[in-house]
Amino acid sequence: MKFDCYLDQRRFWFILPVIAKSGMIDRVFPEKIRKTGCFYSEKLNIYIDTSDGIASDFGVPEYCDRILKVVEDSKGKPFLFFKPWYSPTLCAPIEKVAKENNGKVIPFMYWADWDHFIHGIWPNRKELFEKNKSTEKTFDVGACIRAEKRIIPKPSKFDSRISWKGYSWFGFGPEEDTGYYEHSARVKIDHLLKNSGLSYDHISGVNFNEYIERSMSWKALIDMPGIACVSHRMFENGWIGQCVVLCKNDVDFPYSWKEYYPEIDFNEDGSLEKLYSVIENHEEWSSKITHYLETYCTPLKIGNYFLTKVNEELEKL
Repeated sequence: MKFDCYLDQRRFWFILPVIAKSGMIDRVFPEKIRKTGCFYSEKLNIYIDTSDGIASDFGVPEYCDRILKVVEDSKGKPFLFFKPWYSPTLCAPIEKVAKENNGKVIPFMYWADWDHFIHGIWPNRKELFEKNKSTEKTFDVGACIRAEKRIIPKPSKFDSRISWKGYSWFGFGPEEDTGYYEHSARVKIDHLLKNSGLSYDHISGVNFNEYIERSMSWKALIDMPGIACVSHRMFENGWIGQCVVLCKNDVDFPYSWKEYYPEIDFNEDGSLEKLYSVIENHEEWSSKITHYLETYCTPLKIGNYFLTKVNEELEKL
């Protein structure tokens, strides 16, 4: 079955060639729903969410802005909603809306769509991997972040399932400012590391190449929560063979990363002891991360997973 696609090709550069090679795509048009790939056929619509998800530190589930727009767009037709950064707790409202409207949420993988990954890391990953491998590790741990509070808009006064910013982002009508939720996870973790007794290198406000160069001297890198639970550092630094520590959460991909990336809950007692152990075994963790990415997060693997799920659904129609 052929599909017309509406998407930002820069956001789909990693897997679009694999999908196109399958013969599934008929025509490609510019993006029509914000940060969403839309695939239309006679019997089935498919949507891929390319947003960052949400950090559990905010204490609220993900909004339904995008899925409600998808429901409006699908006009009753069956649809699949591929959801990277899937969390069974944070995505529960999204799944409820989909289920009630002839749709299905499918956990998905993600890839880095930022320019510095596309042009800097991915084409040069082998050379950077070798350079990182030969670089002396002079710091126990490092981070390249702004150690400040992170915010997201609060719910709309008209519909609690939608953020007030969602009105302008998805065209639901005029927006009315209701304020912001915030979390201070980065501030707390930064303070913890500064007082940990570890050699800690914290940088921010540097260009991307300087950040990557500097990070090669770290035994482990902390990927601290921002708007989302995890960030592009998971991929950028993972693909060049570095040990990336994630903050513990229930977000995951269909091919789970939980046995390959170390995760630490920095709110728990004993978190520093767990970090010491990761640092002591950083080379082993680096190897696990490399294996995971090369096995489960290549364009072919992700693209084929997408095609398999789509074909399984088409066979049911």
